[in-house]
Amino acid sequence: MKLNLDHIHLRCENYEASIDFFKKMFGSVEVAKFEVGGWPVVKISLGDTFISLSPKKPDVSVKCPASEPHWGVYHIAFKVDSLADTVAELKAKGGKFAVEFAPMPNGFNAAFFVAVDGLQIEFLEKA
Repeated sequence: MKLNLDHIHLRCENYEASIDFFKKMFGSVEVAKFEVGGWPVVKISLGDTFISLSPKKPDVSVKCPASEPHWGVYHIAFKVDSLADTVAELKAKGGKFAVEFAPMPNGFNAAFFVAVDGLQIEFLEKA
């Protein structure tokens, strides 16, 4: 079986702010906008993959803040050519990092970016 990642789908506390965030920080572009069961979904580019965003349903409560450990997606990660350049570019756009540089035991250096709704995005550079 051959698998290729098509997209990651995130439910957003603030749908429009989340779309704007990914456009501002990563130059994401809307590639599709549609509804599933009457619920809006926007699919945007993120690197060489896609992320789908939709608002949380009003009758659904979040069990714990996204910034606390929880089941489900912990973070998403992207390899980059230059960790320093990536950190500098995102900080220049107003981005915030939980960790700007951390040597990892697997031969990579990492930075952890704080995205919308407490999502962390890890950037990895070969050490």
